[in-house]
Amino acid sequence: MTDHDSQAFRPNNTVTVHGANSGNIASGNRDVTQLASTRSNMATADIAEIMRAVIEVAGSLNMADRDRDELVRTAESAQYEIEGPNPDDGEIKSLGSRVIRFLGRASDSVVPVVLTKYLELKLGLGSAE
Repeated sequence: MTDHDSQAFRPNNTVTVHGANSGNIASGNRDVTQLASTRSNMATADIAEIMRAVIEVAGSLNMADRDRDELVRTAESAQYEIEGPNPDDGEIKSLGSRVIRFLGRASDSVVPVVLTKYLELKLGLGSAE
C-alpha cells in the first residue's frame, strides 16, 4: 500500500467549536494534523463606523440630555472596545444593544431608526429586516 492509499483510508474528523476558545484539539490516531483559526461573525469595522455616526448625530436627536450623554458615552465605549488590542464580541454586542435602546428614546427623526436597523444587522441581532 502506498502513502497515497493509506491517506485515502485515514479518518477525517472535523470539530467545530463556537465561542471564545483557545488550546488544541487532537482527534483520530497518532498522526494528527491540525488547522486552527479564529473568526468573528461581527463586522467590527462597520459597527465602529455606526458608533461614529451615532456620536456625530447625537446632538441633533430629540431626546433628554441625560439620555443623549449616556448614548454618546456608550457609543464611545463601543469604539474603544472595538479598537482595543483584544476586542470582546460579547462586550461589543452588549454596548451595541445599549446604544439601540438609547436610540429608541429619540423621537421625531428617521435617523435613529436607520442607525438602529443597521446596527442590529451588523451585530447579528436578527431583528433587522
